[in-house]
Amino acid sequence: MERTVNTLQVSTFAQTNEYRLLVATIVAESELCAELEHILPLNVVERYLAQASKFGSERRRAEWLTARVIVAQQLPATYISYHPTGKPFLYGSPVQISVSHTGNNVAVLFTEVGRPGLDIQQIKTKITKLAHKFITEKEQGYLPEKEICEAQNLIWAAKESLYKIHGQQEVDFKEHLAVEPFKLQKEGQLIGNITKQSSVSVVLNYRFVHDFVAVWGIDKKQ
Repeated sequence: MERTVNTLQVSTFAQTNEYRLLVATIVAESELCAELEHILPLNVVERYLAQASKFGSERRRAEWLTARVIVAQQLPATYISYHPTGKPFLYGSPVQISVSHTGNNVAVLFTEVGRPGLDIQQIKTKITKLAHKFITEKEQGYLPEKEICEAQNLIWAAKESLYKIHGQQEVDFKEHLAVEPFKLQKEGQLIGNITKQSSVSVVLNYRFVHDFVAVWGIDKKQ
């Protein structure tokens, strides 16, 4: 399902009665600014533009603003702010969000039933050289050799999602985050565990699309 609101085209990537995951392709910064001005109060737009100006790269500003436009299209009465830990939240709203971007894509996960975590990760072969930094020997042992690159990218995205669900800093991806054995498919589920402070298990959904993988889940026992 796709919709066009002004210049930013937004697609529903996944949806249930508990969440909605939206994805958009980045457009020009000027078009994003114009759309924000059309939807939001001036003081919110000025706040966003002041924050975006801190990014030196136009592309980074466009990524950042794209997430704000996605939220504005869905919930124009609120805006994205941040907890001291850096976790985003919607001011004055019961809806919780998680945001991610990769390549030309930006995604936002919306829910009211728990703490969300989302990551979209462009499939990169160089991740194999970095895998030892975030994948344990136990996890590496059950990954399929013929699809090792896809599996390692999936593990990374899964642990990024768990990190966002946890919402705290100083998390070691090998020590505090774990992914249980799974069968690699184009789309499926796996179990992720957060072991820092207290033990939390989360069902994570995943899907490979084109050149990226998306992983998302919600901790309902918050």
